[in-house]
Amino acid sequence: MNEDEIKRLLTNYGDSFNPCAIPQSRRTAFVRRRLAVAEVAFAGTILLAGLVLWPRNAVAGTVARINEAITNARTMTCEMSIKLPAGWYTCYRTTYMDGMWRCDSQIGTQMESTSIKRDGQWFINQTHEVFTTLEQAPDNGDQELGAGNQTALDFAKRSIDCGQVDIERSVAVKAHVPIHGMETYVLAFSRPADNYHAEILVDKKTDLPICSDVTVEDGRPWFKGDVQRIHTDFSFDRQVDPRIFNIVTDKPIIRPEDANRRLFEMWQRPFARAAGTDVRAVSACPDGTIWVIVTPNTAPSDLPDTVTDANGDRYLRSNDFHQSRQPPNPDYSTIFHQEILATPFIPLDPGLPIPDRVTISFTKRERRDSRPKSLLAEKALPTVVSITVKPTIESGDLPSYFPYLGIGRVYYQPKQLAWSFRAAALEESGRMLDAAKAYERTAAARYEWVKYAAFEPMLSAARCYRAAGQIERAEALTKKAEALKASKAR
Repeated sequence: MNEDEIKRLLTNYGDSFNPCAIPQSRRTAFVRRRLAVAEVAFAGTILLAGLVLWPRNAVAGTVARINEAITNARTMTCEMSIKLPAGWYTCYRTTYMDGMWRCDSQIGTQMESTSIKRDGQWFINQTHEVFTTLEQAPDNGDQELGAGNQTALDFAKRSIDCGQVDIERSVAVKAHVPIHGMETYVLAFSRPADNYHAEILVDKKTDLPICSDVTVEDGRPWFKGDVQRIHTDFSFDRQVDPRIFNIVTDKPIIRPEDANRRLFEMWQRPFARAAGTDVRAVSACPDGTIWVIVTPNTAPSDLPDTVTDANGDRYLRSNDFHQSRQPPNPDYSTIFHQEILATPFIPLDPGLPIPDRVTISFTKRERRDSRPKSLLAEKALPTVVSITVKPTIESGDLPSYFPYLGIGRVYYQPKQLAWSFRAAALEESGRMLDAAKAYERTAAARYEWVKYAAFEPMLSAARCYRAAGQIERAEALTKKAEALKASKAR
């Protein structure tokens, strides 16, 4: 899947919890395509990002004692919560024991997940997916949870890493009042550049963290000027049921080798050929979206540019989706070691009958990572070749082979993306009432995942209603959108 598209979707659906949860490290292939958060590559498994600039000054002795205490701990459990207007919201619970990791996350209503890393394997279960994945865990020291040889110490260090992590922080040791008779002290970090302040409350007897609190400026454009608050509770060397690390599921488990085998079985012979590109599949979903799956063989690539049906109805070309392929498994979701590119084409007017045949034109074009400013006035490129084919009819909202491509509903949410492209094109064509309704459908699709993320298309719908003269409806929708934005509801 396209990396920029993952970032965009994480921004849309997962960015209200805190800057710590937006990954800045690289993603490995099959699992990272799944969240995060999002941004999970797998958002549910990524709590924190970047390298902690651990102090090397007068407090180094204190930090060394904390390091040693955490390193010697056999178990660790932590819960991370964020402050929303309605109260504290727990978004992650992470447990470590004897080199095994488990992370349970809930970024939003339909973005729940469980990640387990043990015995060199990484298991991902996105609650609202119809499949799970199991792959070899990377051993290259990746900054993501459970990757490489990460220990509880590494994780605890990053539990306060937020905001502008590339700027060094000042650090100090401060006295603190006893907690329930327990002697404590505080390790405090500050960074004026983004009004960052973090405190780790530490048990003076054991030098183990008890909890941490972070405040930092919200750097997202939607919430400029807001202050984010993150609280994490730690516990060490407490009883942990080892059964929580068992890999148990009643859903199909997809392994990378299984995915490649299935893709080869399905697509060893091209569905069609178009100049320097092999067409592996052309699929029609019930909502009318036509998916064109290709493996480009040349550079620059001959890529699908337009889809039209027998009536001359032209479909909207959406973003191009592809997978990053990085060690330890560089050939995930490939066929004959060729990259697979998936491009959906969306009907402007929903409800059209599925066409019996479609004509696909190919051009030498750049890949599309995000929706362009204009969908209807794009500069036409010379057509290299056109082919007419009969699409395979699919029964689900995504083609049945998508699990083997690693493109699931977490990052490609078909309702949201289709309605957002449709709404933008309708607005551009001057069909303001239709555009307003399409933006409302976009908002409804977003609300199903992370509630507050619906506010942006709601404001777009209000703009279109206002342009169509429906001022009262526009004002009511604007008020509703602003309230939803302020709530940051999950």
